[in-house]
Amino acid sequence: MKAAVAYGLDNDNFVMGYRSQTEWRWLITTAFFLGGLGGGTFMVSLFTGFTVAAIVGWCLAVVGKGAAHFLYLGNPLRFWRAIMRPQSSWISRGILGMVGLAVFGFIYILIHGGVLPGTGTAAETVFAVLAGISAAVVMVYDGFVIATPPSIPLWHSALMPVMVAAYSLLGGSTLTLLLAEAGARGSENVATGNLHNLEIGLIVFNFLVLVVLLSVSWNASGTARESVSLILSRYGLLFFGGVVVVGLVVTGILAASFNELSVGAIIAIAICELIGDFLVWFVLLNVGVYQPINPRARFAR
Repeated sequence: MKAAVAYGLDNDNFVMGYRSQTEWRWLITTAFFLGGLGGGTFMVSLFTGFTVAAIVGWCLAVVGKGAAHFLYLGNPLRFWRAIMRPQSSWISRGILGMVGLAVFGFIYILIHGGVLPGTGTAAETVFAVLAGISAAVVMVYDGFVIATPPSIPLWHSALMPVMVAAYSLLGGSTLTLLLAEAGARGSENVATGNLHNLEIGLIVFNFLVLVVLLSVSWNASGTARESVSLILSRYGLLFFGGVVVVGLVVTGILAASFNELSVGAIIAIAICELIGDFLVWFVLLNVGVYQPINPRARFAR
């Protein structure tokens, strides 16, 4: 029986089999990770009134994610063209969200922190709402960016934006807890118990979303199954060891084991959770496999 080929001639017909995307690697992984973490931290800060968390989230999302994207661009001076189609492009909407967070978030931080007048007034509420909407867009738009095109079936799932939003909030609650337990200014007003419960709930939720995503993808199509196979084989150690064990199981056990979290405990939880948060992006981006032109061809490992 003649073996299928990834590229070349098969019974005198040119075929192109499964092939992984190679454009989005470390820089995009870093950009997506920082955007979700920063947007989630800023969002959590709005509900806790924790100014330090708002500053950290703003810096991670606006400065960190923005810098990673600029380094990735071949010609950064042309980035403005990506903002021209918000009616049809999630990239455009994401850039608008970044701009909104940069402007409205900065003004909110100045007002809430007492640098500008208006603390406790309608002006603070307005900028908090505008900044919150912008932060929500920054949190989730990367999920919509990769879920919209059908060319990579694993990504083309309604679960992807849900997972991205949940991981963003998980990272945001964990980082806010770390800042609060470290005694950052204003931390005495943060309800750490509620954040602790939110963190545990999101850990369980993210685990279930990953299970459902992989299960659905395994049964969806041959191409999606090929991506899952890559997760289970080539990236098995990173996924099971980093994303599942370190990022979810160990984080969950540590979080559930302490009623009163010490600084050392929350540092350990934050390190484990953020490792898993970064690796879930790294693995999912690296196993993005294109739909083959000829489905008879199999991906050549």
